[in-house]
Amino acid sequence: MKSSYKEYYREDAEIEVKIIEHITTRLKRVNSFLKMVKKTHPEAINGIIDTLEEKFSHTPVIPQLYDNEFSVLSVYPNLQDKIVNTIWNYMNLPSNILDETQQTSINVKDYLRSYLLILYTLAKSLETIMSHDDAIDYFQAYIDQNTRKERDPTKYLKELADIPTEEFQRMYQSHNFVEFKIHSGKQGTKITKCKWYEVMKDLNEPDISYAVCCYYDFEATKNMNPNFVLTRKKTIMQGDDYCDFCDHDIRIEHAVEHPPEVFWKTLE
Repeated sequence: MKSSYKEYYREDAEIEVKIIEHITTRLKRVNSFLKMVKKTHPEAINGIIDTLEEKFSHTPVIPQLYDNEFSVLSVYPNLQDKIVNTIWNYMNLPSNILDETQQTSINVKDYLRSYLLILYTLAKSLETIMSHDDAIDYFQAYIDQNTRKERDPTKYLKELADIPTEEFQRMYQSHNFVEFKIHSGKQGTKITKCKWYEVMKDLNEPDISYAVCCYYDFEATKNMNPNFVLTRKKTIMQGDDYCDFCDHDIRIEHAVEHPPEVFWKTLE
C-alpha cells in the first residue's frame, strides 16, 4: 500500500465565482426542491413557501439581475428575491457589483455558506410537514434525484486513479488528509480537517448537516463511473475524528470491503 499526507487547507483561500451563474444554479436547486415537494405533498407547498420566506433575507441588497423562468419558484417572486439577497449576503459581496458577466474572487468559506446554508434551510423547512427523521430521508432522496440527473456517460472516468482529487483540492484548499492506494481497484482518503464542517458546525445539527454536505458523495462517486462505489463509516460532520473515504472499482474488487478501524488509525 502507498500513502501520503497532504495539507491543502488554507484559512484565507479564495475561489473565483461567476456571480450570476452561481446564483442561477442555486435558484435551480431551490426550484427542483419545491417541484418535488409540490409533486409529493401538494397540500403542504404553501406552508413550505411561507417557512422559507420567513427564513431568508428580508434586506434588499441588489436589483434583479436574473431573468430565468423557474417552473415553481417564479410563481413566488418575493421568495426568489429573498433567496438571491441571502446568497449575496453569504458571499459578502458589495452591492455595486452589478455586471451580469462579473467574476470575482471570494473567500471559500463564504462561497460554501452561499449554497450549503441555502440547502440547510430547505432541509429544515421540511420539519414543518414531517418528523425530523422523515425530513432527513426526504431531503436525501432529493439529493439523490438531483445528483443522478448530472450523470453523463461521456464524462465517465476510466479508473480510480483518474479521480481529480488534486484539482479539487487546488480549487478549494479546504482539507488536510492522508491519501492511500491499496491497489488499482481500491483507494481513498482519511480526512482530518474539513472546511465544510467548519461552515456547518455552529448549527449544532450534525444529522441534517451530514444530509446537506456529505450524503451527496455516494451518488457523486457513481457519477464518475457507475462501477465506482464509495464506502464510508465515519465523518467529521457527525462528530468523528476523521472521515474514512474508500473508493472501490467493482470491476476489479468484486467483494467490496471497507478497511477496518485499525487500518485508519495507522494512517499518518
